Formats: sequence, C-alpha cells, structure tokens
Amino acid sequence: MMFVKEEFSPWYKRILFHWVSPLITEGKKNPISDEHLFELNQSEDSAQRGEDFWSALNTICRASRRPVLRALWHLHKKTFLIISLLAFINLLFVTANPLIIREILITLKSTEPIAANGWWLAFALMCSALLANLSIHHVYHTALKLGMRMRAGLVVSIYKKALQLSHASRAESGTGEIVNLMANDAARVYNVASMLHSAWVLPVQTLVILVALFQIMGTATLAGLAVMLLMLWFSSRRAKKMMKSRKRLMEQSDQRVSLMNEILNGIRVIKFYAWEKSFIGRIRGFREKELA
Repeated sequence: MMFVKEEFSPWYKRILFHWVSPLITEGKKNPISDEHLFELNQSEDSAQRGEDFWSALNTICRASRRPVLRALWHLHKKTFLIISLLAFINLLFVTANPLIIREILITLKSTEPIAANGWWLAFALMCSALLANLSIHHVYHTALKLGMRMRAGLVVSIYKKALQLSHASRAESGTGEIVNLMANDAARVYNVASMLHSAWVLPVQTLVILVALFQIMGTATLAGLAVMLLMLWFSSRRAKKMMKSRKRLMEQSDQRVSLMNEILNGIRVIKFYAWEKSFIGRIRGFREKELA
C-alpha cells in the first residue's frame, strides 16, 4: 500500500485528513511497524528548526528585548495567524449551532406545516456541526505541529549554546539547570503553543454567548454571569498558588539533577570511600522536598 506523508498529499486529502487513511487501513489488517510510519515533514525536522531559530536569535532579535519570544514570533507568525483564522472559523460555527437549533425549535412549535426553510435549517445545522468539528481538529493539528517545531528549535539551540559555554558560564549555569531548560521549559513552550489561541477565542466566545443568552433570557443571564465571574476569581487564586509551587519544585529539581550529575562524574571516588548511603540520603532529601 502506498503511504504518502502530509506535505506531499493533495490539498483535499489534507483538509479531510485522508492522507492518514492508508496507515489506518493497514493497521486494521497487520501490526504497524517502524517501516510503516511516515518520515517527519521537512518543516518539523529538528536540525532545520534548530538552525532557523539559532539564526533568528543571533541575527534578527539579539539587540531587542525578549529575544527568544521575538525569534519565535519571527519564525512562526504565519502559522500563528493560520491558527487564529481557523479558530475564528470554528468560533463562528460553534456559535451558530445553538442559534440554528433555536430557530428549528421555533419552527417545530409552529402549528403550520414545516416550510422549506425548516429543511434548510436542518441542513444548515448538519453542515455547521461538521464544519465546526473539522475546523477544531485543524486548529489542534496545526497548533500541535507548531508546538513541536518551537520545542525542537529551543532544545537544539539550548544544546548548541551549552556546548559553547565558557568555564565561568558553566559555573553559573549548572547541568541541572540546562537539563531542566531542555526537558521541562521547552516542553512547557510546546504546551502553551498548542493552547495559545484559547487566550482570545474563549473571551470572544463567552461574550457572544452572553449576548445571545441576554437576548433570549433577559436579566436572568446576569445570575449565570455572576457565578462565572466568581469561579474565575477562585480559579485565578488557585492558579497563582500552583505557579508558586511549580517555581519551588523547579528549584528543588535543579538541585537534585545537579547532585545526580556530580555523583555520576565522581562515581569512582564515591564507591572507593563507600559514600553511597550518604549520597542516597541527600538525593532522597531533595526528592522529598520536590514531592512535598
């Protein structure tokens, strides 16, 4: 069976995600092995992403404030705009669904025979639901690919920078901090990129829904709005506490990873003097602080 990866597939297959259908069909018949898997698209190649980010960081954004964010925006602004457009299209269809259902209910309550517009409303509801699902899948698919590109560029650049550090810089930035940057912080950028569109989509969607509810239910909508604002206040306080806990956790994690690196580098001396229990106790101490 012929497998064609996404970037070489026709546009209609990419819109309907039909490019992955041969792989699913093969998986129903035989176990999937490494030879069946697609190669990465050229835009997701780690080496290329790292080179592009390193070049943007050093030649374009070095003299500006927040060079990392500016470099990421310079490289991926087109993808950000595509995700925003897809999210806006999804917002339109998601908001249209309840409004169409309302018109259908009004038509059904009528004692008159269902006119042609009733059938058109049913057809519009079906199309709206299908397009809403298709657009949200494209939003998440594109956002996840964007997060993977950003993470790959950051990890490669961090590793490249770590190899170029002077002795003085290495004394200031320990191995544990570098490992955390590559493993945890870069992964957080990936998670943020995949959900960044929600920062503007959710407020706009909430506003549109509140306006529609106010037109239907009147002042009773204010009670629901008050409950929602109260829950947002509680959620914000909880999020601040979680951020503080996360910061303390990262500090303890840096110390534990640095200690593990020192142990591995000096394992012969530790074994020679039988210091295993002492270092195990120190590692457990840092781990307990992480989990506290």
